[in-house]
Amino acid sequence: MITSTTLMATIVDTQTSGTPLTPKGRKPVIICVDDEQMVLTSLKSQLKHHFGNEFIIETVDSAEEAIEVFHEYIRNNAIVPLVISDQIMPGMKGDEFLKEIHSINSSTLKILLTGQASADAIGNAVNYASLYRYISKPWEQTDLNLTVAEAVRSFFQSQQLEVQNKLLKEYAETLEQKIEERTREVMAQKAELEVKNNDITASINYASFMQKAMLPPDDFIQQHLTNYFVLYKPRDIVSGDFYWFSAKGDDNEKMIMIAADCTGHGVPGGFMSIVGNNSLNEIINKEKIYQPSTILKKLDKRIKRVLNQSKTQNNDGLDIAVCVYDKKTKTLEFAGANNSLLIVTTTKTSEIKADSKSIGGFWNIGNDEYEFTNHSIQITEKTQCYIYSDGFSDQFGGPRNKKFLRKNLYKLLTENSSKPFIEQHSTIEKTFNDWKGNYEQVDDVLVFGFEV
Repeated sequence: MITSTTLMATIVDTQTSGTPLTPKGRKPVIICVDDEQMVLTSLKSQLKHHFGNEFIIETVDSAEEAIEVFHEYIRNNAIVPLVISDQIMPGMKGDEFLKEIHSINSSTLKILLTGQASADAIGNAVNYASLYRYISKPWEQTDLNLTVAEAVRSFFQSQQLEVQNKLLKEYAETLEQKIEERTREVMAQKAELEVKNNDITASINYASFMQKAMLPPDDFIQQHLTNYFVLYKPRDIVSGDFYWFSAKGDDNEKMIMIAADCTGHGVPGGFMSIVGNNSLNEIINKEKIYQPSTILKKLDKRIKRVLNQSKTQNNDGLDIAVCVYDKKTKTLEFAGANNSLLIVTTTKTSEIKADSKSIGGFWNIGNDEYEFTNHSIQITEKTQCYIYSDGFSDQFGGPRNKKFLRKNLYKLLTENSSKPFIEQHSTIEKTFNDWKGNYEQVDDVLVFGFEV
């Protein structure tokens, strides 16, 4: 955990590098903006308790006033490493406010701390204000303290790097510099890059922790699905694959199982998975849409809008399989965007094919009215269902370093479908690891198996 002591050590190191970043006698300023005085009081009290007197904690109850306060600090050469803002406020909303702050001083980091931010607002803040982090209310104190500490440390390290880059340019332009001095500078840069790399890795590890917290907890799934398993293996620390589960209806009779594969992997895929997950929460939890084909149609429109793909030509999106099982009618509905469904019973095995269309993507702008196929299957006996990303079938390995292939994945799932699900998970994971061997994992891997 990053404490106030280690944070100030970073600031001290920065200020002794030759060019102080904070005017002598002045403290860095953190500005907190919320229209509820109780929230501001609580936030200020928590930050004061954790960081002591290392910062000036400025609280403002409106975005308009906060912009004036920010301008005043910048004019007075004060250092403002961080602005924390609510989303829903009278007048200017949080995402628009953070865009304005970014236009004034892009180096100040921004955190959206709110319980009511939509996927659109988050996308707006990410795209146009370089949002550092989104935290839901009510916040968890340790999480907020750690995030603020990481943000401030990142700010000062960026400032330090700018100073050192300026020094490098000056050294290059001064021909009289001694070889020993240049060598020492190169070694200092190497050490700084190593520290920076370690800090980036630590931040990505923390992002992985937050991404896993976004996934549905096992104990929640177990309340509604007696038999299931999830094989979830990110290629990098964070994943572009994610799974989603919920039980809806008056008696929780509708169980919704989703497996999604976002564009890319690692940090870009992780960001895309957050946009996808938040969009599903809006469509299913808030709009109460439970038909798979309609979920996909709305998701397609929302992704294009959140990423502003008609203007940015951003081509990110996702492939996804959506299953909804109604326990009362014993009906399984399915719709897929490039990701199909495999079902296995004691009498047959069949693939319910997905539509050959991805969710989102600039190339698909203008095709917003596409109607996804909604498949309905009457369940008359115990049925094993499998939805998945393409990471398993695309993995290179084996004695000839070839792809595993989808047909072999189907064979593997079918041959093990009669086993208890805990054994299925173990066998399928071992098969993947044995096939991969010493080769690199090429993509994120997700297989979601369940019984209805």
